[in-house]
Amino acid sequence: MTINEAHASHATWGSANHMIAQTPTNTKNQAKNALQEHPLGNIALLSSTSVISDKQDTKQSRYKLLASAQKILIKNNVVSPRSGNPHRTRFCHACRTYGKDYITIKLNNNDINSEASIGNIQTCGSVWSCPICAAREAVKKGLEVKRALQYAKTEHLVPIMVALTAQHSIGTPLAKFKSKFKSAWKMFSSHRQWRKFKKRYGLKHWIANREITYGRSGWHYHMHLLLFMDAASLKYAADDIKLEQALTALWLHCLAHNDLSGIGEYALNVSAHENVGADYLTKIGLTEDAKTGDLQYEMTGQGNKKSGYTIWDILRHASYGDEKSERLYLEFIAAMFGDSFLSFSKHFLPLLEDIKLDGDDDEKETKKDWIEIAPYWWRIVFRCYAIADLLEVAARTRNIEAVREFLFILQDELIESKKLPDWHRHYRTIARSSEDNIICLREVAQ
Repeated sequence: MTINEAHASHATWGSANHMIAQTPTNTKNQAKNALQEHPLGNIALLSSTSVISDKQDTKQSRYKLLASAQKILIKNNVVSPRSGNPHRTRFCHACRTYGKDYITIKLNNNDINSEASIGNIQTCGSVWSCPICAAREAVKKGLEVKRALQYAKTEHLVPIMVALTAQHSIGTPLAKFKSKFKSAWKMFSSHRQWRKFKKRYGLKHWIANREITYGRSGWHYHMHLLLFMDAASLKYAADDIKLEQALTALWLHCLAHNDLSGIGEYALNVSAHENVGADYLTKIGLTEDAKTGDLQYEMTGQGNKKSGYTIWDILRHASYGDEKSERLYLEFIAAMFGDSFLSFSKHFLPLLEDIKLDGDDDEKETKKDWIEIAPYWWRIVFRCYAIADLLEVAARTRNIEAVREFLFILQDELIESKKLPDWHRHYRTIARSSEDNIICLREVAQ
């Protein structure tokens, strides 16, 4: 089933306003009653509408953020500006991958640090609106940045980070500020002084990252450039004119030409030190595991008085019921639609395809398919916004019957709230039969 086909599937299940929204108390009472009938331990003392924890940035918390995003998008009937269809993030993780009969739950081989994930599922790929897709894309781009840094070593290039900012105010809409900023950047990167600078300092390649935060002065749209410069040319020219001085005046000129302004000492900042690569990955929201070298995306808890709040901080506050945060989230995804958050200079990416990173050949712990879930029961999970809870039950219990009973609890929520007819309970009998085409779960043969 494709994303577009999900639209029809969604309509069959009822209108957007009829999505399940049980209170935590009711859900826990249902779980308690179910546990009396099925003594499998604490399998489902969870709420499908529980808010995101501030304490941890876990896979479960990201799926809860996705659920919050989908509720906001459905509530406001947000559509794609390009096609007019419902926004893709509304159906992220709604459908199985084309050609696959079942959605799979995967488990790692570590019973102590148990983790679960989802396979055979379609994702929206929206890096600005979807916390799941944003994290995946950030890690993917982060690996390309690491390859670029490795390439720089072999080619004797020096990586230098340049931050470009502009003054902003609380009353400026993000779309308006972004448009002016992008025009200033286009003028800057095509200016004859920039071309002279590239030649003089041996600038070979660059990477540009867009970062957007919100603070006391409103939206802050800014860029971080990673410049790869010829070491010999840079050393030769360093005594003549400083990098910051060579670029700041040009950037201020471009801002003024596009009805923006900047403070000289803050508008453009150059960082050149041995850890500039790690700093640049941090700007993308990535940290590197000291033991494995794996990149991890930090999503929540990044807001502070200096840099402001990220869109995921804003979405987290919206999940608590904050109306202003909800409006900011909607403004953000409308303004950023269609933009890329990381771009490479022309002909740079093909040079990185054969670059090997340290640890590329190391054996990584992989998750194996554990159980298959039929589309009927996956729609139950999706309608209850319970993906995060399902993964928690799977990882904690590693018990197929525990997962099965959790699905039955979700089905009860829909039936008792009149979102499904009572005859749907018939599927419980079918669900326990591995010979029928409409099964609930079955274990994947290893």
